[in-house]
Amino acid sequence: MYEILNLKKYIKLATIILNIENWGDYLNQKLLNVIEYLYQQSSPISCKELAQHFKVTTRTIQNYVKDINHISSSNAIISSKSGYMLNKQKTDILFKKINVNIPDDNLSRCTYVLKKLLTHTTESINIFDLSDELFISYSTFRNVLSYTNNYLKKYNIKIVSNNNLLYLQGNERDLRKLMSTIIYDEVSINSFSIENLYEYFNSVLVIKVIDFLDSFSKSNGFTINHFTKMNLILHFCILIKRIQGGNIEMDSSVNSDNSKFLLECDHALITKLHNEIFNAFNIYIDNDNLKEAYLLLQINSDLNLNLANDMLGNEILSLMKEIIKEIKVNYLLDLNTPEFITPFSLHLKKLIFRIQHGKVEKNPILKHIKKTIPMIYDISTYVSLYINNFFENEVVAEDEIGFIALHIGAEINRQKSDGEKISTILVLPKYLELESYVKKQILKNFHENLNIVNSIYSHEYIHNISDTAELVITTFPLSHFKNTNKLEIVSISPFFNSEDQLKVHEGIDSIKKKRLNQILISQFDYFFNKELFHLDNGSYKNEYDVINFLPKDLIDKNYAPNEFLTHIINREKLTSTAFNNVSVPHQFFTETMRTGTNILISKEGIHWKNNLVHIVLMVCIKNEDKKNFAFLYEALLNLFTQDDIVQIVKNSISFEDFKNKVLLFIK
Repeated sequence: MYEILNLKKYIKLATIILNIENWGDYLNQKLLNVIEYLYQQSSPISCKELAQHFKVTTRTIQNYVKDINHISSSNAIISSKSGYMLNKQKTDILFKKINVNIPDDNLSRCTYVLKKLLTHTTESINIFDLSDELFISYSTFRNVLSYTNNYLKKYNIKIVSNNNLLYLQGNERDLRKLMSTIIYDEVSINSFSIENLYEYFNSVLVIKVIDFLDSFSKSNGFTINHFTKMNLILHFCILIKRIQGGNIEMDSSVNSDNSKFLLECDHALITKLHNEIFNAFNIYIDNDNLKEAYLLLQINSDLNLNLANDMLGNEILSLMKEIIKEIKVNYLLDLNTPEFITPFSLHLKKLIFRIQHGKVEKNPILKHIKKTIPMIYDISTYVSLYINNFFENEVVAEDEIGFIALHIGAEINRQKSDGEKISTILVLPKYLELESYVKKQILKNFHENLNIVNSIYSHEYIHNISDTAELVITTFPLSHFKNTNKLEIVSISPFFNSEDQLKVHEGIDSIKKKRLNQILISQFDYFFNKELFHLDNGSYKNEYDVINFLPKDLIDKNYAPNEFLTHIINREKLTSTAFNNVSVPHQFFTETMRTGTNILISKEGIHWKNNLVHIVLMVCIKNEDKKNFAFLYEALLNLFTQDDIVQIVKNSISFEDFKNKVLLFIK
């Protein structure tokens, strides 16, 4: 439940819940407090409990309920033997229809104002209307405007006020970039769906855009990238909506020769695109916006690149060879396979094309990639360094690093030997060939992670072969498997639906975490020692203070060479090494003399970009331990990104205390 901070918000809430028009004559603050408290409850609350909570008599509570039900002209509060409960069936529907969660801080108010200005059908909005919508005074709203204009500086945009009317002033290209950023930041990435776009665009427009893209791609023989389809739909909606609103003029200084560009591309396709946009949306599209539409299709689909970019072929092959060579030397990973080279070469070509035209392909699962495959993401960051050098220090965006990680991760999975996979026993009763179906589905979905070492028809035989496996997948209930604590057991249905797939995924993740924890237990004293342990006494305000101290400490103690600090800084510039409350800064395999992890514990926390970090682990790896680093890095992040361990370890008072807490938590 959102937080309601003032009387106006209570009034709005009550108006929605109770459908009250003349609230002022009837509804006082005490009644509103009761409504809000009951809304937060999932079960009935007795009259006595309510009286104790509000420090009044039970008779007073009874009067409150009577008044609320009278005012609402319906039983807004249901009374039963168990107590009082708000009629949520009615209120939940109403909450979905209207945004009751009124912004109550500068950032959320800033986003609200920008969304209004960017999606409004007219160019300006009255300042007093916005103040009323936000339930704030005129003077407070002026402060919000000041905050918003400061936020907009990085986009070269500002809000201008003229006769109490507000409008955005800036280049159309920058306004569209701002709009896409706000939508991506506001919508939860894991749930980004078509329905999310209805808040920003008319649903008719969204559906028209989807139909247009599907029809145009099908009739012209290309397919849209699965990961980037939402990205394409979003940007096409922005493009069409802005043109429909009369916002057409693009910055002529950016890639100005659009007529020449369009002539060099597939002229027939460009002409079709122009005509079909007019037919579908009844708008005229000029060369600037036509190029924008073509580029959107180009970077989000498998459309062939124009001939001018074929000159990049030799450079890309040369870059590919360099990347493969460096990864093999530094990560002991061989990517020199046709299964990796062919699709990744095409990806590189598209990536270069996007960089040349100032485009970034938004990655909808970036956070998930960084959290679940941190080592592969780190390798991808290393790859991005070589791509940056290819463009003379152009910066590959984090979203793009995430896509590189998907390619490398897929190849690593392909190369997994049976020894690296999780040994699995299937316990499936032989009935109507269901066991054959389930086995096929498991292999189809999990062959990259599971090695099925045995398949039996009865749970009674599991004890005879349990030593040969880590995981059991069965259609029998878990209660059938007693005294098998060493095994991870996943019970699924005979039909292997999406819920069963999730259970198997969770089982695999659990085993992987156990393996990583075992690495930390067995090698703790090799990677950690007392001389590389520090407690923060308030000296470190941000990541720069830490990055200046810890490498110098390693250099002074003869763990690393003098250039170690430079390499740490360069690595951090590419993408942050902070994950939740922990940061693991490290070098890209500079030659070091010794292996160790420099630890800094901060009880109060250190501001590290967008994170508050309590644990910093600066890893220093000598050549012989390179292979172990991949496992150590993943093990450290697997352990220290858990909130429970952070809360425990941040209170450590010594190295011995830190060690005991970590090992006790793992065991």
